[in-house]
Amino acid sequence: MRQFFCDEFLMWLAFCLLLVPFASPLLAFSDEPSPPFSSSSVQSAETLQESFHADGCQELKDMLENQNTKIVGELRRVKREIAALKAELDKPGLKEIFAGIGYILGFFGVAAFVAARNQKKSKEC
Repeated sequence: MRQFFCDEFLMWLAFCLLLVPFASPLLAFSDEPSPPFSSSSVQSAETLQESFHADGCQELKDMLENQNTKIVGELRRVKREIAALKAELDKPGLKEIFAGIGYILGFFGVAAFVAARNQKKSKEC
């Protein structure tokens, strides 16, 4: 996303800086050839560049606001997913349930072993 924005911005900047000043003589549509840097063409190029700059800035601002809105929406979605995963991880899973049952059965097994051993000792005496 960042690379796309940089490439698009650089192309827009190149268009503004390189093509717009030379475009005014081409847009004049006069029959007589005019030198590329005459005072009238420079003035019209500056006016064209200023009008394009104002439009371009507004378009760039709108594009950035659009991207910002999209990114904020994506971040909200990711945060919701992370919160859901955390809530899901907080719940005991099948592994934890079987581990708890195993501990309980293990404690009962040890208690039964000790009780059986004590009974065996008491019978022998």
